[in-house]
Amino acid sequence: MCIRDRFKGVRSSNVALFLGEVMPGLTAKVFRTYHASGAVKSFLAKVPLKKEDPEYVKKSTATLANLQAAIVCNHKRKTPKNWGESFRKKVERLKKLRSKKTKKAREAAKALSLNIKVARMLRDYNLRTSLKSYIDPRVYYQWGKEIDYDWKLYYPKTLQKKFSWVENLDKNTKS
Repeated sequence: MCIRDRFKGVRSSNVALFLGEVMPGLTAKVFRTYHASGAVKSFLAKVPLKKEDPEYVKKSTATLANLQAAIVCNHKRKTPKNWGESFRKKVERLKKLRSKKTKKAREAAKALSLNIKVARMLRDYNLRTSLKSYIDPRVYYQWGKEIDYDWKLYYPKTLQKKFSWVENLDKNTKS
């Protein structure tokens, strides 16, 4: 059964009117942002990271937190055509790294192994939408301060610019 069949006559305009009556200024986007940000914050709070943990572990944790928001917002995607081939290449690269016995290769193998594990989990979700539109960047900023991780390492350049107000907000509260 299609979702439209389940809620005959209910349109986004009806939902918007209802939310506005419940609380002035409340919109579906505000509602989704609240839940997506809450999912990220909750996930990050549960992962016991330390300042000494490697950057790749921190970034993977941020990505998995974003996945929780994508799940809450149902940001599904069609698996990209080249996903299987790309994944296979990562696995091959991991095998080559594991065959080398240097400390640098072992560390790179750990990072790639985690990357592969995360990639498998992300296959069916679009994380960009939740990151760009539904996760309050202050969540990542605050978390990053706690574990010594620059939030900008997780955000692409365009979103760093869009959310640069986060750091200014922090500077204004200190003075």
